[in-house]
Amino acid sequence: MSCLSLFLFYKNLNQTKYKVAFFSNLIFIYLFFSLAATKMISFCFIVSPIIFLSLSTLIYKFITIINLKTQKKIIIKNSIICGVLIFISWANLNLRRIAYKHTLLITANDNDKREEKITDSKFIKSLCTILPDKDFVIFNCKKEKNIPIMFYSSFIAYDRILNKEEYNILTTKNTKIAVIDNGSLPQFILEDKTIIKIKSPNKTW
Repeated sequence: MSCLSLFLFYKNLNQTKYKVAFFSNLIFIYLFFSLAATKMISFCFIVSPIIFLSLSTLIYKFITIINLKTQKKIIIKNSIICGVLIFISWANLNLRRIAYKHTLLITANDNDKREEKITDSKFIKSLCTILPDKDFVIFNCKKEKNIPIMFYSSFIAYDRILNKEEYNILTTKNTKIAVIDNGSLPQFILEDKTIIKIKSPNKTW
């Protein structure tokens, strides 16, 4: 359906410059983020307006065909259109998924770890007040949580432990270091009083 809607959208654009602008943008973004290393997970949001426009073109074409086939049968025409819209809405309505993603109504082990995510989010945002300035490099973050840390702050963050070689390089450059203390830090980190140890919010870190 997506391919069909994109084809109809392309075909119905009147001017070549619009066709080139829209679809070169679509192709460039997907090629760029496929090849480039990035911390931006939701890059596809950038092209969502084009996808929505193409889907709306498909819906518009469908309604146009219905209008042509049922010109003098207004009740039938409106019934078909309303029926299709209701069907699309119902097919995409998933109450359990909404509860799963956005509430704590489902049991703790079956709600997309929402409570854990809320705790993680609060901890990440608190780092700006825990660390004295924004020049720190943070190590030993929870897997993939280095991305939101860098998003919500100007810290550089890694989801792995600091090794000895990196430690020597960073200390030589007088880089400020912080680590998330999950109770299993190497001895050389524990012995260095200049490294700020931040207690992890829970056992998942």
